[in-house]
Amino acid sequence: MAARVLKQIERQLILYDIFQQNDEDTRLSTIMYHLPGINLRTLQRDIRDLTDAGLLQVYFSRDKNAYINYDEYRDERYGIDNDYGIFKSKNTGKMMYHV
Repeated sequence: MAARVLKQIERQLILYDIFQQNDEDTRLSTIMYHLPGINLRTLQRDIRDLTDAGLLQVYFSRDKNAYINYDEYRDERYGIDNDYGIFKSKNTGKMMYHV
C-alpha cells in the first residue's frame, strides 16, 4: 500500500509540533524522519509559511544541519541573558555616562 500524500496544512501542523517539542535546534534528519518522502523545497516553503505567520522563528544552520530557534541564536550572539531581551554589554557604564 502506498503512503498517503499529506496536504499542506497537515505537513505544517506536523512541522509546528516538531519545532515545539525541540527547544533549541531541530535537526533536518528529525524532520525528514517524521515527514518521509517530503521534498526539501516543499519543506522550506512550509517552514517559511509558518515563519511568515509568526508561529516559528528559526533559521537554518549549515554547520549543524539543523533549524535553530532564532531567540537562542540571538541570545548567544548578542549577549542577551534574561527573559526581557535586555542586552548585556561591557560598555553599559560608558554608554550611560555619555547620556
